[in-house]
Amino acid sequence: MTKRGKRKVLIGIGLVALMLGWKILKKREPEYAGHRFSEWVLQISPSEETTSLPFQPTPAELRNAILTLSTNNLPLLANWISYDPGKSIFIPIFNVMPLWFNRLSIFDEVAQAEERGNDLAENAVGAFQIIREAGSPAIPELEKILREGSLVSGSRSLNALYFIGEPAIPSIVAAAKLTNCPTRYLAISSLWSFRNNPTAYMFLTNALADPDFRVRDAARDAINGIERY
Repeated sequence: MTKRGKRKVLIGIGLVALMLGWKILKKREPEYAGHRFSEWVLQISPSEETTSLPFQPTPAELRNAILTLSTNNLPLLANWISYDPGKSIFIPIFNVMPLWFNRLSIFDEVAQAEERGNDLAENAVGAFQIIREAGSPAIPELEKILREGSLVSGSRSLNALYFIGEPAIPSIVAAAKLTNCPTRYLAISSLWSFRNNPTAYMFLTNALADPDFRVRDAARDAINGIERY
């Protein structure tokens, strides 16, 4: 076997071990009425796969479950929102492995988990739309994702903060001030509905003199109540 072939075998063995360890270490979720938290969250805006499941709660049941489970599990919602497909630990490895190896059935769950991660992230944002200000304790973690995450995870975090409302304004403004924040312009634009809040209004009026024309334009639209996104 060539040196390159041996390297691929070792990578493959490591990937299998990683996959098995990942399955073992998955966190146990809280349950409500016999269903895991993630099952309830995925029903907020169900995908085609979700709608085909036997579990189909009524809107009232779903709302009660989200309100009940979210209270003590806000960190879990924030963790789901932080999911970034661009940081998958599996994709870079798959890129160097032969096609026959990537097609092994053991990795089917990896692909399903990637898709589920995206669905959970989007629906976790929807959970904050349901709980509103009750999600305030999650603001520090959401702000961290907004400031340090990618455009994908940052945008989701911004939407969650937006749903929390007034208590989240300082965090949105803090991100809007960062020149290296991927979601900076989105953060500025999101302040259009909070433009009457003193903190938001002060930032927006000061931003009208910013040297970056994109900041000025976003601030002007926000002050005028124009929703850009």
